[in-house]
Order: sequence, then structure tokens, then C-alpha cells
Amino acid sequence: MNSENRVNQLRADLEAATPGPWEPGDVWLTAGLIYSDAWERVGDGNATRCAYCHLGEPAWSGRADINGTVMPAHRHRNPEPYDPGHAVSSSGGGLVAYEGGGVVRSEDVRFVVSAREHVPALLSEVDGLRLKGAALRERITALHAPVQHMGQVWCGECSVRRSTGPRSEEWVAFIPHPCPTIDALGTAETQTTETKEQI
Repeated sequence: MNSENRVNQLRADLEAATPGPWEPGDVWLTAGLIYSDAWERVGDGNATRCAYCHLGEPAWSGRADINGTVMPAHRHRNPEPYDPGHAVSSSGGGLVAYEGGGVVRSEDVRFVVSAREHVPALLSEVDGLRLKGAALRERITALHAPVQHMGQVWCGECSVRRSTGPRSEEWVAFIPHPCPTIDALGTAETQTTETKEQI
């Protein structure tokens, strides 16, 4: 897989992944509303609090599947997240990975959490470098433009001319086009393509 395909795959994987940010631990507590404001157990439809409302205002309110029943629910942030060495949670309240799913080392968890934030930055850097490279190539190509003279094509930048009057000049060195600079651009592009195919 060449580097361009690798970047495209990385971008696709990023877009398909659970939205970030991610963080270590099972940080969310979700429960159905079963209590009144006075902390009395009440029937469905009259409840305003869940079992975790003593932690403060919920981070999310809506309907959720609680033990097989879809009902009004709250989601609170756990001040002491469960299993921060083996679990990864998303900002949306989901559990991204856990020990049974294959993330078993705390070092791996930290890497996953870090990568979720760094990968977008890396892709942005790749895009920026490609744009700069293309702009630089365009400027160099324009600077070393071909010039017709004496029935031949020469590099207007590399060839040397000297002024012989207010409106006249004399060519003293002729560098054919494509010149070594343009050749170097082509060589570099070919080498880059070959390197991509080897990756």
C-alpha cells in the first residue's frame, strides 16, 4: 500500500471511528429516571431524578435502553471512572473499548486515547505539506519556463543573458529546456512515487 492510499485509509478509519475526544476509563453513569425531586420513588412519567443525580446536573438527558426498557434517563460523569487502565470512553457516553474487547494494557489505552486526537492533526499536516509542495513545484516550473530562441527551446531562468543596450540583450550561455532544475523536479517526483509503491 503506497503512502497516499495509506493516508486515505487512515482518513476513512478516522471518519468511521466513534467521534472523539476519547479518554481512559468507563467514565459515564447512565440510569433511568425513577425518583422525584424529593428522592421518593415514583412511577414512570413523574420521575425527575435518577440514582446518580446526587452527583449533580446530568451531562445528558434523553431516552435510553435501561435493562431492556427504553425510558427517560440521565447520564452523569463518574468522578472516579471505572477501570482507567483498561477501558476507553467517548465524549458521547459510549464505551469504546474494554478489556474483553482486546485493550488490556494501560499503555495501549493511553496510546489509543492520544491517537484519537493526534491523527486528525497529522492528516491536516499531510494535507498542508502536499499543498505547499504543489505550490512550490508550480512556482519553480513557472520560474524555469521555456523560451524560444534561434530555433531552439532554452530555460529562461538558467540561460545567461547580458544587456547590450537599453532594449537589447545578448545570450552568453544556453541551457536547454527542460533544465537541470526541471529534471530534478521530475526525478524527485519519480523517486517519491517509487518510494510510495515500496511502502
